[in-house]
Amino acid sequence: GQARLRFAAKHEGVVTLDIFDVRGRLVSRIAELPRGDGIIRVTGWLTDDAASGVYFAVLRAGDERLSRKLIVAK
Repeated sequence: GQARLRFAAKHEGVVTLDIFDVRGRLVSRIAELPRGDGIIRVTGWLTDDAASGVYFAVLRAGDERLSRKLIVAK
């Protein structure tokens, strides 16, 4: 029912953590911070409404992106 995500970013601008489906559609915005302070944070994504399949967690800080694959199996 829940995926736990741990992330950190150091950036002067907005930092976001989003979940996308395999077609590139935004499923959920997990976190949005006014700036990246480098502090490690843990947050959860409730998968109750998500269908089984492959998703991508994308952390954005300015022009930089980091993506990780998530698999939801029900």
